[in-house]
Amino acid sequence: FIITLLLQIHIMADLLPVHHPITQQVQSLYRLGQGCYNDYNHQQALAYYSQALQQIGIAPNVTMTLQLIKCDIYQDIATICIRQYELIKASRFACKVQGLALQLQDQIRFAQSLDIQGDIKKLQGKDKQALNDYMNSLEIKLYVINDENLHVANSYHKIANIYMIQGKYDGAFPMYEKTLRIRQQKFGDNHPDVAISYQKMAYFYYKQSKHNIAHVLCQKALKIDLKILGDQHPVVAHLYYNLGQIEFGKNKYDDALHWYQKSLEIKLKTYGDYHPHIANLYGDIGHTYSRQGKYEQAQSMHHKSLKVRLHVLGNNHLDVITSYQNIATVYHHQQQYDQSIAMNKKAKRLLDQQLGHDPSKMATLYDSMAKSYTELHCYKIAYKLRKRSRKILYRQYKDINMDQKDIYRCIKSQDVMKYFPLIANTIGGDWTKFVVVSDLTIDINIIRSENHLLYDQAMKVLHIWYTKNAPSVGIHQLLNIFQQMGRADISIRIIDSLDKKKHYFRTCLIL
Repeated sequence: FIITLLLQIHIMADLLPVHHPITQQVQSLYRLGQGCYNDYNHQQALAYYSQALQQIGIAPNVTMTLQLIKCDIYQDIATICIRQYELIKASRFACKVQGLALQLQDQIRFAQSLDIQGDIKKLQGKDKQALNDYMNSLEIKLYVINDENLHVANSYHKIANIYMIQGKYDGAFPMYEKTLRIRQQKFGDNHPDVAISYQKMAYFYYKQSKHNIAHVLCQKALKIDLKILGDQHPVVAHLYYNLGQIEFGKNKYDDALHWYQKSLEIKLKTYGDYHPHIANLYGDIGHTYSRQGKYEQAQSMHHKSLKVRLHVLGNNHLDVITSYQNIATVYHHQQQYDQSIAMNKKAKRLLDQQLGHDPSKMATLYDSMAKSYTELHCYKIAYKLRKRSRKILYRQYKDINMDQKDIYRCIKSQDVMKYFPLIANTIGGDWTKFVVVSDLTIDINIIRSENHLLYDQAMKVLHIWYTKNAPSVGIHQLLNIFQQMGRADISIRIIDSLDKKKHYFRTCLIL
């Protein structure tokens, strides 16, 4: 392959020298386009790329050099389309890249075309298909070049992103570490690509609720990007967004809103009113208002998010379903239970149409509706919905040959707070270990000074933990914390307290 490629380069170079005026003009236009591309000045970048393609079109002989530039321009245009969420157009240019790469017998550029297709599928919510494209791309790259190459690092990065979406954190982190190591070797410590690696590792720690580590890494990335890109660059805006998420995780809601608003201001200038990034920000601002008890503002933001998602994604996308669920949750907090149920039913109808969706999403919907029906005193309906939820989760974990007692640990319970008195009576002074293991950022001395009894201190900490993690809280999380604390006795007491008539999995437990 390499010999063939070198022969092609030699033969075609004789047809039109590199220093030919057309070749030089095309290279100049391409460099100008790349500068605008890196600055997210998409309109100007496309103008330069269009001129370059026109010059290639009128060249008397299209050399290997011009063909490679043409292929790279198609790649950049495809990426611009992805940034602007013009996925059909992006797919068309990805096919052009792939066709030209095959014609040139350029395996690296062919692999990059697979990366672009994976990026498109990722945005479409087709995570498994995206991962398949990324894996195929990596296989080609490793066959052609060594595993310390930047192209390989980019593949590790993309694969890790999918693992994060799928919740496979143990698989994601080593990939991020490899990516960072390669980029540092090639660029040193002060480069935007290195900053991106810090950012992704920060997100990993954020998902692990290790907010202090996440904050340090995010600030490292921000320092690099502010110095190189300036404070109005979209990459910086995304770091502001990440800092908002971290502050939200630390229950610092005013700080979270500060970072979200800074991010929103830049992203509106870059992407306009209708873009998935804008919808995500509206949704996160809505969550923050909800935590502050500002339900009217929260509802307004979630409806804005829904409007954008319907416009950009259509009504058959998982993010649209998420918006309906978010609106339903706020209605429930506002004690508007009928409206909450109606929104969840809309979400369910859309989820029914999704092929290959995560079954736990349907289980969460059933649980959410069960809560609202319980408040309306429709206990039979609520019980049936909870039972459906448990059946779904049981099948999900049974399919991967999980042990019966571990199945239970993965089943969420919306009534987790009813176990708090039992825990507070049992945990004693170990509530301080609970604070450390669950990564709560609270002052232990303040808890002690405000609550004189161990029971009251434990109850205060448990309610802080619940507020921080709601609505994604459950018995399985408590059991995991107690296991890390070395307090299996508390887990056993919780399980022994279960009402056999109301808990579907009680008979499945093997202790």
